Amino acid sequence: MKKQSIFFIVLLGILTTLLPSFSAYASELGDVIDTIDAPSHYHTGLTYDGTYLWHAAVYSRKIYKLDTEGNEISSFDSPGKGPLGLAYDGVNLWHADGIDKKIYKLDTEGNVIATFNSPGSNPVGLTYDGVYLWNSDDDDGKIYKLDIGGNVIASFDSPAGDPAGLAYDGAYLWLADSRNEMIYKLDTNGAVIASFNSPGSTPQGLAYDGVYLWNVDYYGGIYKIYIGLSLGEVIDSFEAPGFYLRGLAYDGTYLWNADAWYYKIFQLDKEGNEISSFNVPGTGPQGLAYDGVYLWHADSDDDKIYKLDINGNVIFSFNSPGSYPTGLTYDGVYLWNVDDSDDKIYKLDTGGNIIDSFDSPFKGGLPWGLAYDGTYLWHADFNSAIIYKLDIGGNILDSLESPALNPTGLVFDGAYLWNADFYGGVYQIYIGYEEDDDNTGDDSDWDDCENQKIPVYHNGNLAIPYVNAGHLGCYENVEVTVGNLLNHTKVSCYCPGEDLTAVYNSGNLSVPYVDAGDYGCHINVELTIGHILGYRVTECQ
Repeated sequence: MKKQSIFFIVLLGILTTLLPSFSAYASELGDVIDTIDAPSHYHTGLTYDGTYLWHAAVYSRKIYKLDTEGNEISSFDSPGKGPLGLAYDGVNLWHADGIDKKIYKLDTEGNVIATFNSPGSNPVGLTYDGVYLWNSDDDDGKIYKLDIGGNVIASFDSPAGDPAGLAYDGAYLWLADSRNEMIYKLDTNGAVIASFNSPGSTPQGLAYDGVYLWNVDYYGGIYKIYIGLSLGEVIDSFEAPGFYLRGLAYDGTYLWNADAWYYKIFQLDKEGNEISSFNVPGTGPQGLAYDGVYLWHADSDDDKIYKLDINGNVIFSFNSPGSYPTGLTYDGVYLWNVDDSDDKIYKLDTGGNIIDSFDSPFKGGLPWGLAYDGTYLWHADFNSAIIYKLDIGGNILDSLESPALNPTGLVFDGAYLWNADFYGGVYQIYIGYEEDDDNTGDDSDWDDCENQKIPVYHNGNLAIPYVNAGHLGCYENVEVTVGNLLNHTKVSCYCPGEDLTAVYNSGNLSVPYVDAGDYGCHINVELTIGHILGYRVTECQ
């Protein structure tokens, strides 16, 4: 049987050199991350091919290939006299010319493959969405959706005074306004989603690199711009009180962290301040999970999984299914446990019986952290420093690099993933969910309430320890136990309002059973385990 050995660094002076530095990570929409110089003068088009930026300049009538540090790799003459927009389709470049009033298809050496007349008389911005080209025209103020033969599929009026560069991020269009010094985020029907002031005085070409927006200014440089959170982005981090961090759990308010240096389980706030602690029951502390009332804790020396009250008292225990249990999570009904001795992830009932199992995704690694977000499992591998998103059958849906050098514990708090580093750091990570900061249920998921008519989670499962019944959309009489949707009735849609009040004087509900149907004629009920945060009164159906 395999037992991974961790070579402990005992000297604290050596250990501290391994610790990461900690600071706030997230930026504001439109913040400039970096700036590079653009070659030539009078800069217009910009696109990105997955490695390099491509840039058009009016002064030289050239198209330049640049690395993301601004170094020129190569260049060629533009095919026309007024080089403007650029786009890349995965193989070839597309290029708009404002004097010729044409859109050219070019290979990356500058040879013309095809050309067609632009739909407007002054084509400026150009981007490609994987199927269609999008072209902004400064004379008629429109944005055109074109097939690659130049046929107009659709068009809409631009919000910009002088529409210039265009980019596509996989969901939204980004448009530069060179008159009003603005950059707009648009849906593909032209509705403005967001906007910010451009970093330069005359914004032109735009490009999206998968994370950042790039904007070239007609008279200036090329700006790298933050436009929102991306999968795996670190929101914040803190140093934990222990040195050998293992499991993480979240109880709706506090984080819990198992530490193999002090052999303790620490209760922490989200800034890393210690609230309390107690000794672990065994000698090989590993994974942690919280079920709404109790903590569950895996121990790799004892090969056991313990059920503990929040003061550390053992309620009972059972033998782990493998001989080196590491990560642990709870989905509202079942425990999930990853084991390093056989590289498996087990689904267990709370008596320790195996319901199901599958292989961990990284063979030869050190499978560790495990979290459940209400629909999917997240799993951290210690050796590769990769975090995997898995369906409950073990299929890999996505992955991201862990910010931790050696990731161990994982937990989901209802909005973010938290990941512990073996040597001391805890990271808060964005994984695509929106946070409802004011506890009203009125977050970005509700911008179009009429479309929110299906339960969010599959198979009736709700997120634990955070349950937001408001996200069930247009339903009432929602009946749940902790982690499970038992029943619901579809009603006419009511969008969230501001007339939220507390249920009962203190807002306390029974745990672990919550029957939202008891609220009668209310919808958009939002709760954590044991607490109703708010609801909206409606007419009785």
